[in-house]
Amino acid sequence: MLLSAALALASSWGLFVGGCKFLKHQLCKGTFHEIDPVVSTLFAATFALSAGLLVLVLYEILGLVDESFLRAHWRFNLRAVLVLLIFVLPYVHLHRFFTLAVGWRVRQKRAACAALATHAVLLTGFHRVGGG
Repeated sequence: MLLSAALALASSWGLFVGGCKFLKHQLCKGTFHEIDPVVSTLFAATFALSAGLLVLVLYEILGLVDESFLRAHWRFNLRAVLVLLIFVLPYVHLHRFFTLAVGWRVRQKRAACAALATHAVLLTGFHRVGGG
């Protein structure tokens, strides 16, 4: 169990660092502006969690980790990806829109409230369209 946890943590950390390096050296190659740390962290987290699902499949095929640990790690990874893709990333994009495009840079509280309200309306709309 301890070996499985160490393997999972090491692979997750490696994927996170790999996501940061991929963003800086491949996707943003040739750009001269600094990459925002929030963008870099969110990209690396999305990359690590998404690639982590593939790694979990490989662990299962190779039989490297215990099945109960694999199942728990799978559930955690799936929930983390869903929270990131459904709640965190849209909110961050909306907050940046209201901060930069609308010009509420000085009024961060107003931008946060507008992003939260817009996100809630969009989630409600998608829920109703989806038959919920």
